[in-house]
Amino acid sequence: EVVYLAFFKTLGLRAWLPNVILLLEKLGLTLVTFALAKRVLEERAALLAGLLFLTVGARFDNGDFHWLSILAALAAAWALIEARTPRRLILAGALCGLSAFFMHPRGFLAVLGLAGCLLWEHRTEGASWGKTLAKEAWLLGSFSATVLCAFGSFIWKAGFDRFWDQTVTFNYRYYPLCAPELSSWRSYLADLPRVTSLSDAARWLNAFTLAAQ
Repeated sequence: EVVYLAFFKTLGLRAWLPNVILLLEKLGLTLVTFALAKRVLEERAALLAGLLFLTVGARFDNGDFHWLSILAALAAAWALIEARTPRRLILAGALCGLSAFFMHPRGFLAVLGLAGCLLWEHRTEGASWGKTLAKEAWLLGSFSATVLCAFGSFIWKAGFDRFWDQTVTFNYRYYPLCAPELSSWRSYLADLPRVTSLSDAARWLNAFTLAAQ
């Protein structure tokens, strides 16, 4: 809602703005996926990974907060895939914080995953603990600062207890009761289309590949 509000405040109430946001989101997903794939695949093969977001069915991407969170998390991985300099670590931490702003669990898991990769790099490359801890500090410090800035105004206005209750406790306690078919491990891959023709098989493959990501 904050992203859409910012666009509407800046450009006015335009009917085409949601489509523009969706276009920018898909373009961002395509570019960052291609950039990541290019680091491990040949350029031609890397194009296929990026083009996935341009060919998959629109019902899997409606411009909501889930995909903005994914975009930020993927961008954080891209920032560190080539080098782990302080500038890149700060950028990755900020992007994970932004991902957490859109969807709390994904951003927190993303930064924990990157922090784990830094520890694994320390183990495999034999770097000193001082350098490794400094990298962790850049990453987690940037993440914490971004989360504080993103949620600070909401916490200030509502109070921490109310903020925690509405963003964590409420979802954990009541969401499974409202949508039990969508809020457990049983819902994974439950939305795959039925295959009754060759064209359905192509749609199923697209849906499965996207869900696997």
